[in-house]
Amino acid sequence: MARLQSRCDVPGVWAGERFDVFYDGLWEGGSNAVWLNRELAARQEQAGFAKLPKVMAMARRDASASMWSGRFRAERLRMLAALDSWRTLTCEQAAAFAGAPGLLDVRSMIPRSMWNLDLVDVGQFRGLTGRGFTRRGWLFRPARGDAFDTEVMPNLTWPEWMSVTAGMPFNVGGQFDRHNVLAAELGLRLAEFADIGTVLGEKLSRAELLCSHMPTTLLPKGEGKAADLTVVRPDGLRIAVEVTANTSPTFTSKVERWAALLDSAPIAESGLVVLFVVCAPGDLDGDESGPEAVSHRTLRNVVARRIAHAVRDYPGQVGDRVADRMFLASWQEWFPARGRLGADFLTLRALSPSGPVGDLWQEKHLLGESAVSFRSRNPEVLQAVLENAQTLAGVPFWARHPAAAPNPGDLLLSMAGREEIPAAPAPSGLAVGEGFGIAGPTTLPARLRWL
Repeated sequence: MARLQSRCDVPGVWAGERFDVFYDGLWEGGSNAVWLNRELAARQEQAGFAKLPKVMAMARRDASASMWSGRFRAERLRMLAALDSWRTLTCEQAAAFAGAPGLLDVRSMIPRSMWNLDLVDVGQFRGLTGRGFTRRGWLFRPARGDAFDTEVMPNLTWPEWMSVTAGMPFNVGGQFDRHNVLAAELGLRLAEFADIGTVLGEKLSRAELLCSHMPTTLLPKGEGKAADLTVVRPDGLRIAVEVTANTSPTFTSKVERWAALLDSAPIAESGLVVLFVVCAPGDLDGDESGPEAVSHRTLRNVVARRIAHAVRDYPGQVGDRVADRMFLASWQEWFPARGRLGADFLTLRALSPSGPVGDLWQEKHLLGESAVSFRSRNPEVLQAVLENAQTLAGVPFWARHPAAAPNPGDLLLSMAGREEIPAAPAPSGLAVGEGFGIAGPTTLPARLRWL
């Protein structure tokens, strides 16, 4: 990765410079980090259990003033958007998403003010606990409670609110630390190196959103499943990605629900495929004959069996089989060692249970020249997400082009039932916003544009 050209232009946090959240031994103490929120820290300090470091202390009034100062306003909101969409991030990932290198130090003003306003919790990998506040191993997640609704919402313009939340309630649930961080890392690497249209976090990967263009009668009743992230190809195909580190009791149900959803409509209508990425963080020695490799192979085999069983129960139609739309890949094959990125990742090489008996698993590629073909019956509808995603601050900002997004001024006028600003021409005869001389046309102020 150190030799590849990354699209991420944030100093110090592109993929070749970030912690490798899979290979660097960050999860030796388990899949959960050690977290601290402001309210808990205050109670522990009052009880005499611990003393809050002075560097983190800040009066709420000062925190609020810092939060809404003009400097780094966009970076703060991009950070909140990334946490809303991806749930849990390392400080390096947060800096990459938001374009804010200051997030690498938890003592810097952005995370410190948010922590004191109960907007975020800060955490550490267990092995780094107690190493001090200057380490880059800090994590962020949205704090539980209504701080976003009370502290942030009243201070946002409509375009800012849309950019941060995608027009939906701010979400603080779904906190599974290792799982979320691995999914976010995969999303960042896809945005940095792969030829994709866009990548969306868990919040925007719910089945009902991925298939919102379809008649609701085609969706399985009560379907509320969300993938961990979604890759959207330039042709509009949605690749719902499930990062799988274990086979919990609910895993079989998860596979079956995705198979049922794919079975409900042909791919030309849904524009949806599902990719399971087996990721066993205990398998770190890189030795195919080692005991940890057996663990990885076992997990991959279990996932493969359950996918194969699901496609038998939900076969699809002749010429449009579910088996051709469910895929299995391995983190270790895409990323064979620390700092290494295999060519298979750039094409999203995977296996599908689409072959004959005796040779069931067939190699497929989801990106690139030899990618699985897809022809939509309504390409404009499926590709609309590529344009609209340019407005979303939960997508890495360096992977977006807000100028290519729908004009927020036009949208605001439309919401008001107007086609243009209801104002008479100026005495000079110039129309509203029309430029004169060396001055160009008036544009929207920063806070009425996408973040």
